This record gives sequence, C-alpha cells and structure tokens, in this order.
Amino acid sequence: MKNVVGFGHASVRIDDPKLVVVLATGGTIAQDGARTATIGVETLLQLSGIDREVECLQLMQVTSPNIRPEHWLVLAEQVAIVAARPDVSGVVITHGTDTLEETAFFLDLTYRGTKPIVIVGAMRPSHSLESDGPLNLRHAIMLARSPEARNRGVLTVLNARVQAARDVTKRHSVDVDAFDSPNIGDVGAIENDKPRVAAPLDALPHFLLPSALPPIPVIYAYAGQEPETLSFLASARPPGLVFAGTGGGSIPDAILPTVQRAAQEGTIVVRSSRTGAGAVARNAEVDDDANGFVAAGTLNPQKARVLLMLCVAAGFDTRRTQEMFAKCSGATEFSTTGATR
Repeated sequence: MKNVVGFGHASVRIDDPKLVVVLATGGTIAQDGARTATIGVETLLQLSGIDREVECLQLMQVTSPNIRPEHWLVLAEQVAIVAARPDVSGVVITHGTDTLEETAFFLDLTYRGTKPIVIVGAMRPSHSLESDGPLNLRHAIMLARSPEARNRGVLTVLNARVQAARDVTKRHSVDVDAFDSPNIGDVGAIENDKPRVAAPLDALPHFLLPSALPPIPVIYAYAGQEPETLSFLASARPPGLVFAGTGGGSIPDAILPTVQRAAQEGTIVVRSSRTGAGAVARNAEVDDDANGFVAAGTLNPQKARVLLMLCVAAGFDTRRTQEMFAKCSGATEFSTTGATR
C-alpha cells in the first residue's frame, strides 16, 4: 500500500498499570522542519516527557494531505486489534491536522468498543520552539487513561480542548487553537492535568469495516456555476456524491438538472453546506423527496463524504442512507462548571 510502512514496535516501561497504545501515522507532530513526517513515535514520546507505561507502534509516516481511504482501513483494523487486548486501557493516534477530522469520524463509525480512542496532532512541528505536539500528546495519553473517556466514541484533544469526532473540524490554518465543534461545542477539557468529559452523546450508527471504500466526489458550489463544471458525472457515474451547497445546501438552478439526472441514474446525492456550521434540513431549499436527495444534517461536506462512502459500501439505498445521516446529528454542551446534554 502506498505510503504505508511496515509495523515497528517499541515500549516505554514505567510504573502505571494503565497501558496506553500509541499508534503513530505521521503529520506535523512528526515533522522536524521539512514538509515530510520523519520523527518516530519513540522520539515523540521522549519529547513529551512520558513517564508512564506506553506501548507504541509506528503504523505509517504520512502527512495528512496524503491520507487516503486505504490508510483509514489499515488504521481501523489496527485500532480494533489493539483495543481488544485486555491489558490496554485506551488507544492514542498521532495524526496530521489537515484531515484529522475525517479519520476521526471514520473510526467513530467503525469502532465498536468502549475503550477510549483519542486522536491527537499538532499545529507546530517538533523542531519549533512553539511546538504544541508534546503537550497535546501528554494530554491525549491522560485522556486515553481516564474512565470518563470510556464509551464516548472517538475523541480528539488539541490545545487542551476535548472534542467529539462527529463534529470537530479544523477552522484555522495556522493557529494552535485551530479546532472547533461549531454544532455541539467541546465535550471536555484538560484542566490542571486532569481530563473532564461530558456525558455520552447519542450513539452513532456503526458499520462493519469494508474491504474497500468507493470513490465519492465532493462538488463545491459557487456563484455562476455552470452545468459544464459537472460534465464528469456523465462519464464517471460515481455511486455517490456530496454537494457542498451554499447556505442551507442550495443547488443553483443552472446545475440542478445535472444533479437530478445523476440521482435518477443511481448516484446517491447528499446535500451538505459549505458554510461550516448549521444543519442542512431535509426538503428545505431543495425538494429532497421529489429529487431523491439526502440531507446531510449537521455533517460538513468532508464528513458527509466519509459517511456516504460507508453507506455505499454497505449497499444502502437512498432511504437507508438518509436514516444514517439523521442519526449523526445531535447537540451537547460542555463548560468549566459542568457538563450537560
């Protein structure tokens, strides 16, 4: 598989019986100044000052723009294997930030256990004097050991903010506080080196891990969009597509017939929004019932694509796919004084 290296293994021995396994995949947290991930997981642990028992596995060394669905499958399989071990209390995954939210959501939809799965990255490379990677990794290991993180689905932690995979998204290109959850808010925090996590969210649908994932394009709406921009649909005929519409998932009149035709020919069309927050409601802006479209709810285009890939791989029709999207919308609230749902 391209960009996937052989498994490596190392252990940092200490006195805490709560074993955390760190699966390293690359990303900025593993960069030493070049635009490639070169720092191994053992070094990352040393830089983080880890002083408790941790087992680590260098699964791959990939910068996050180069993460592909094939990598998700490898990672999900390894997460399931590691989390099933009775001696493991939780799993931490180091990952590049650019596509971290997509990997996190894919794992959330395919992981069936209750042990904490925490994904962590960094906005500053390891050689930087302002590197945020060491602290983020320490926080991730703390969170993976915490009983409060059990049965919470896949979580992310960056800049001491704990967020749920279903809603977390990268909202800034360079700031260390780059991640936000615009629809449900943070679900926890690391305060005084102690993790705090809100009550469990409603369960997401779960999918069996497929052997392969189908190609699903994302089409981005913009002013003046013309049908010619979608000419590839006639020849490619993808099994599904996500339309990142304006506002509440609007599709311009000029290209609506092209999208309608794709749906009629068997492509599952999901309407999402390019705005980055808020929900795309069914039959608002567009008559989904008449056109056979799916409304993405609160899922942004890149996460809608992840869910649609799994729905198509599972053989779901449009109706069943809409049910899956409806189950992925929800709300919660977390504050420093308490957590509520």
